[in-house]
Parts: sequence; C-alpha cells; structure tokens
Amino acid sequence: MEPAVTLVLAEAPLETVPRELWGHPSVAKHARRRGRPPRDILLDAAMHHQAMRRLPGREHRGRPDIVHVTLLVALDAPLCRLARCRLLVHTVADLLIHVDPGTRLPRNYLRFTGLMEQLLREGRVPPGAEKPLLEARPRSLDALLDELRGAGEPLLVAGTGSRVEPLEALAEAALGGRTLLVPTTPRAEPTPRLLTRLEPVAPRGLEGSEPWTIVSRLQAAMEQRLLRGSAGPVQ
Repeated sequence: MEPAVTLVLAEAPLETVPRELWGHPSVAKHARRRGRPPRDILLDAAMHHQAMRRLPGREHRGRPDIVHVTLLVALDAPLCRLARCRLLVHTVADLLIHVDPGTRLPRNYLRFTGLMEQLLREGRVPPGAEKPLLEARPRSLDALLDELRGAGEPLLVAGTGSRVEPLEALAEAALGGRTLLVPTTPRAEPTPRLLTRLEPVAPRGLEGSEPWTIVSRLQAAMEQRLLRGSAGPVQ
C-alpha cells in the first residue's frame, strides 16, 4: 500500500558537535565520559550550553530531545503504523533522514542519542541492512523543496503563521498530495531560511504549540479524513 501523505520534520536540531566546539572544555569532558571523540557525539544544549554561547543560530540547534519526542509521537500514530505516512527529517546540517514508518525508536533518551550518533556516523541503521529503518543522506533545503514541489507547493505548518487554517483543511491538502513541513524547533517556530522559502500556516487552535502537538493533531485529522474517504486537494 502506497503512503497516503508525506510529513517532513523540518530544520530538525539534530547534528554532531561542530568542529569549532571540539576543543571546548564542556564538550571534551562530555566526550571523554561517553568514550567517543567530540565529532561523534550529538550537540546537546543541555550538555554544551557554555560551548554554544557564540554558535550561530544556537537557538535552533542542539535540541535532539525535541526530535526524539516528535518522532515518538509521529511513529506511534495509526497513520505510521499502517504505513500510510512517508516520514522524513531534514536537519539544520542539511541531512535528509528517511524514517521507515515501522521503526520503533527507543523511549529512553540516552539510547535514542546513541542510535542517532550511529545513524549520523554510518549513514544508516542497521548499518549493513539492504532496507534500513533509518537512512541519512546530504540534501540541501532547496533541493528537498524542489523535489517535494512535484506534488504541489509544500505547506509549512508552524506554531505561528501569517495565516491560520483549520486542521481539516490541512489534512485535505496533505491527502491531496501536498507535503506538510513542521519545524522541529521550540514552539515550532520557523527558522529564517524556512521563512524565506515558504509561507507559514498555523493550524487553528494550535498557535504557539510544540511540534509534537502539531504533528499529533495533524495525523489525527488525516486519519479521520481517510476513514471517511473524503480527502481531496485544497486550492
């Protein structure tokens, strides 16, 4: 059965520690404790706050916990469990992660970070699998948007937006072929580079909500539309 919708967790704050921070004491200490070189551990604002003070765009980086919670919510929805959702993650480091809808991520955050570090190091999980559960490849935001526009202009669904739409309308658009991008930043705030490319749409009643709440409500609305069999594109 073909996926019914495409959902992108956009600008995901998931990356390994950048080179300019490898020598910072807090990063070096954390890396020693983990028994890994700094280049192989995830950037985490909770652990590397002092090191990130002068890091460009720091307010949108170093939050793998947001990605963890949002993915757990997305993958637990019937839409994913029935393989009706194509789930992608596009990171601040311009990596595109394909997530098999049948993936069961660790609930424990420390195990999740270890899995993501393996993914970013090896490019796929499991590393030798022909059909991996997770696969990461370089992809610029422009290249991704060009690919997604083949089915119509993608919709940027954010916690705040220049216009507000009912969840039902967004669900119809998604089931009609439009890709939905949800910023996985605090309160699902679009980053500047997303704002220059797409107009943000806030789901009515979810203004200022966190990304996992927006994803959960979107999936529920799409599931209801699928059950009724009345989905179609919205102009």
